[in-house]
Order: sequence, then C-alpha cells, then structure tokens
Amino acid sequence: MTDLSDDNSPLENDPTDVPLTQTPSIAIVKVGTFVDLAPLGVTNPGDQITYAFTVTNTGNVTLTNVTVTDPLPGITVSGGPLASLAPGASNNSTFTAVYTIPLGVTNPGDQITYAFTVTNTGNVTLTNVTVTDPLPGITVSGGPLASLAPGASNNSTFTAVYTITQADINAGGVENQATATGTDPNNNPVTDLSDDNSPLENDPTDVPLTQTPSIAIVKVGTFVDLAPLGVTNPGDQITYAFTVTNTGNVTLTNVTVTDPLPGITVSGGPLASLAPGASNNSTFTAVYTITQADINNGGVENQATATGTDPNNDPVTDLSDDNSPLENDPTDVPLTQTPSIAIVKTGTFVDLAPFGVTNPGDQITYAFTVTNTGNVTLTNVTVTDPLPGITVSGGPLASLAPGASNNSTFTAVYTITQADINNGGVENQATATGTDPNNDPVTDLSDDNSPLENDPTDVPLTQTPSIAIVKEVRLWTWLRLA
Repeated sequence: MTDLSDDNSPLENDPTDVPLTQTPSIAIVKVGTFVDLAPLGVTNPGDQITYAFTVTNTGNVTLTNVTVTDPLPGITVSGGPLASLAPGASNNSTFTAVYTIPLGVTNPGDQITYAFTVTNTGNVTLTNVTVTDPLPGITVSGGPLASLAPGASNNSTFTAVYTITQADINAGGVENQATATGTDPNNNPVTDLSDDNSPLENDPTDVPLTQTPSIAIVKVGTFVDLAPLGVTNPGDQITYAFTVTNTGNVTLTNVTVTDPLPGITVSGGPLASLAPGASNNSTFTAVYTITQADINNGGVENQATATGTDPNNDPVTDLSDDNSPLENDPTDVPLTQTPSIAIVKTGTFVDLAPFGVTNPGDQITYAFTVTNTGNVTLTNVTVTDPLPGITVSGGPLASLAPGASNNSTFTAVYTITQADINNGGVENQATATGTDPNNDPVTDLSDDNSPLENDPTDVPLTQTPSIAIVKEVRLWTWLRLA
C-alpha cells in the first residue's frame, strides 16, 4: 500500500508547503563622462555628457522587464529593456544616454560676427571696394579690394565683430545695414546698402537676441515687541524688507511689490527700471500689526509678489521666498505662545438650621474665577474640585481670550461634615483646565485670592466646644438603708 504525504495530518493528503521570503530589490549606478567637442579646450554649448547606467539585482528573486529612465530634458536612454535579471547580476553596458549641454543665456558682452559678401552687379570693373558699418564700436576688417570684376564677389574678405549691449538685448536683437562702396572707371563712387540674404534687395540684417525676462523677490520679517514688553501681544508688529532682483537678461520697468496680508501697505517704489542682475536697495518695506489670531496660529506665514514689465510690455512676476531668489518658500515669522491659566476659589459659609452654631449639614458655597493669563485663546475651559460630594456647575467655557475672566460661571456647594468641624475648617484646591491652540492642556491649582499664587482656599468653621453633666440624688436608696 502507498500514501501521499500530508503537511499536518495522517488523514489528509495536502502538499507540504515551506514558504520562502522574497526580498525584491534593485540598484542603479549612473556614471557621466564629459565629451569636449569643437571648439576644443573649453566647455561650450553643444558639448556633451555620455552616461552609462549599471543596474544590479540586489534582491533574491529574478526581475523582468528591467528599464532605465532619466528626467534630464532632451535625454533618451538607449538599451533595454532587459527581459530578465538574475539575483546578484548586473547589466553589461546595456543602458547608455547622451546629454547635450544647452545654450547659455544672452548677455551684454556676447558677440555677433558679421560676414559681408560684396558682388559687382554692374558691367564695369570697380576699384577700391570698401565696406563700412555704422554700428557703434564696430570696425570692418579686410579690404579695400583693389578691383572687383563684373559678376565677381569677394571671398570672405570683409568681416566684423560686434559686442552686444544691454540695449540690444532689451530691443530683442540687432538690426542695421552696412554700405559697400566702389569706384567706377570714371572715378565715380558706386554704393549699395546691404541686404540680409540677396544682392538684389536692401533689407536690414536682423540678428535676434533671446530675451529671458525674470524677476525674484525675497521677503524677510522681523518681530518688533511693543509694550507690554517681554510677551507677544496683539498690537506688536512685524517689519518686512523686500529684496527684488532682476534675474533675467532684459531691463525691467515699473517694478512693484504687493502683499496680501490684511492691513499691510508696501512702501517704496515703484522702481522706474531694474537692470539685469541688479537688486533694489531697501526700497520696499512694510509693517504688519499682529492680531490675536496670528498668535493663536503660532506665527505669520505668507508671500508677497514682485511684478515688473519687460521691454515687450509683458508682465514678469515672482512669489517671494524667505531667503533665496531661487526658491518660492513662504516667509514664516514665528510668534511665541505662552499659554497660561489661573483660578481663584473663594468660599462662603452658609448657616442652616439650627441657626447660630456650626453644625453638620451647614454648607459652604464656592465661586471660581478663571482667568486666561497667557497670550493665546483657550478653549473647553473647565473647573474640577476634589471635595467629596461636590459638583462644580457652569461651563465648560467654549473659549477664553487672553486677559479675560469668566463672569461667575463656575460655582459649587459643599455640605459640611462633623469631620470638617472637628478639623476647624475646610481647606482644599480646585483645578482649572483649558486647551491651547496646539491642543495641549493648560492647568492651574486654585488660589484663595490671587491669580498669581496657588494657596489653598481655607474656610474656617467655628468650633464651640462644650460639655454638661447632671448629678442626681436618689432619696429612696437612703430610706431603704435606714
């Protein structure tokens, strides 16, 4: 006889399954190599970086459909996907990519190189052929040509280099015309204004320059403690300083700063113009008055906006950052929170029948005054008292503003016991509890007369110790003895 095994019972035939823990994991190493293309010896736009990616299976299970992606703009990873990659294995130069370094930004000091082609479009030989160009600071090199035959053109004789100015970038390009001049056989001058692509026309040569308008603003806030000093209160202030920087390559005009904080007005400006790379020098400032809501929130956080106008009359804007023109994080000025609560408990003896003497059953009525002695609003304010059999009525208070006190909200009645009279009074403390804006509890033990102290409340009870004795003479006992 035969039997197939079971995993836990002699009466069944279930396969025995031993689970094995799977820990899938993958790792990638990216190595870049700079490739210097012409002109050699200096890094230029158009140079390249070649990337090699090594992918390793660092887990304990085989991976399939292994791919590599790269977020660099314009880059495409070649190679793959790998159909499978065994544990511990790495790809062998499967994944590669090439990244081309992009152009830089147009700046004053960049150059335009000009080449002038002069053609004799007449039927007589011209002599002393020259080229002049009215661009400021430009000098045409080459020439003059001693002679230029009909139909002939110069062979790259005339060239010039022009250095770009900020005005050129603001204008969006450089447009102008050169003049070719020759002398005919009758010693008369022959001239022509240049064209940009044809010897038959006279259109100006326009070299467009890329405009990258951009603005950045940094907003810094400083807390100003006004009276009462030493604690953050409504009415204290935050002074703001705004630094606006032209981070583009064109001059901006009518530069302004706006801030959405309620009641705030930004002074200074507008700036008539702001050159590329320049920043304002403490031009824009503002003062904000702190509110109770700000203190309850623990600080004031917001962003201002800088706006300028580019040479094309288009707006250029930026949201402020707290410390860098390259970021847009809100400016946060923290405000110190000092949550605090105080309670005063006063007791009044109430003489119930029989009157005129302190007896068990007489009462003490308590009144509790709770004061918010901190600088943040408290919520869910309650009073508890550990005296046996006592219940505090009134409350909870939904909220209690800084400096405010409840108006006879909390009261309690205590019934005097013999033990209390024997002790000569009732002495104890209640507890006030509130919740601060961070949802943390704030508590205080009661004082008998001041929110600044924590002395127990003592209600003395009048003790009237007294004893009596009666002595009787029983005459019938004497008669019997006689």
